[in-house]
This record gives sequence, C-alpha cells and structure tokens, in this order.
Amino acid sequence: MIKCVIFDMDGTLADTMPLCNAAFCQAVKEVTGRVLTEKEITDAFGVSEAGVIKKLAPENPEKGLSLYLKYYKKWHSQMYPGLFEGIPKLLDWLEKQHIMAAIVTGKGKASLEISLKVLQCENRFVHIETGNPEYADKPEGIERTRKILGVKPRETVYTGDMISDILSAKKASVLSVFAGWASGTEIEKAYEYQPDFAAETVDQFMEWLKLQIKKS
Repeated sequence: MIKCVIFDMDGTLADTMPLCNAAFCQAVKEVTGRVLTEKEITDAFGVSEAGVIKKLAPENPEKGLSLYLKYYKKWHSQMYPGLFEGIPKLLDWLEKQHIMAAIVTGKGKASLEISLKVLQCENRFVHIETGNPEYADKPEGIERTRKILGVKPRETVYTGDMISDILSAKKASVLSVFAGWASGTEIEKAYEYQPDFAAETVDQFMEWLKLQIKKS
C-alpha cells in the first residue's frame, strides 16, 4: 500500500530548471565576468545552490548566492507562474486518498521557499528536505523523510526527472518513478536504470499509483 509520495522539485513539480540556469548564469557573470554554458552549470549540480555557486564563482560565493536568489525571485513569477499540468489534481487526489506528499530536493531552503510561495503550494507537503551545499544527499533525505513520517520503504514512492533520482530512490530502497513530463527529460535513457515506472505525463503517474493501490 502506497502511503507516501515524495517529489523532487525542479522539473518534477514545476518546469523551473531553465529559471535556475538563467539565474546561475547571470549571477556568475556579474561576479566573475564569465558567461557559462548550460553544461558548465548542470555539471555543478547535485549540491544546493550555495554549493553550485561555490564551484562556479569561488572568487565571491556569498555575493554569487545573493545575486542568484535575487534573480531567481525576480524572474520566477514571470517565467513559471504555475505547477506542471496535472500536479494540482494529483496533490488533491493524494490528499483524498490519505497519502502523504513530501519534497526531497537538492535546492536550498531559500529558493524552495520562493518557489512554493509563487506556486501557491506552501501547505501541500507534510515534510520537506532541502539540499546540502557540500555533497549530494538525496538518498539520506528520502530515508529521513520516510522515517519521520513512519512509513516503510515499499510504502514510499520517490519521483524525479533525473537519472540520479532513480538511483537515489533505489539507494533508499523506495519505489522509483521517473518524471518524464518536463521538456528535455531523458525518458528513453531512464528505462536503462530500471525505475519501477517511467511516466510521460502526470496523469500516467496518477494512474500507476491507482494501480498500486488496487494491487495492495
């Protein structure tokens, strides 16, 4: 029986990855004068924004992070005023089924709070784990969330849009669902890592959850 669904944030709840990249690019340009490629930015991912900025703008990471958050907040409502299509309906359905919704993300606390406020979903999640600036800790975050909420590994689903999210779920021994509804996701490659399910749309994810409930 599924008792908890844990979501990644960027590319899973909302299409905010381009916003992150734009804010990183602008912040680093102002601190260092360098114009980053998208690959340079994404290669630094895995840690929170503080850790990413430390890698990309070691000259002045404090200023870099401050600028990042400034542009992230400024551009957020302009670029991404809403959740992915189907997410509000999914969250409503989970609540009606008494299935807990949580977030485990590599994002830092400050940027996540900005996103949840803009997206008007601050009160939709029973527990939230944010990223670490020093190392990637999603498996630990998933496990902490599960234990805090009192659910077993096979009663827990983790969904995210990156191959690393599948691996994090597997390391934490929970069910893994690849979120393939954002543009540019590597859904074909995701199958190679054998997630429990790979969904091309949010509706497909919800139908899979319904099927798991029927099986239990």
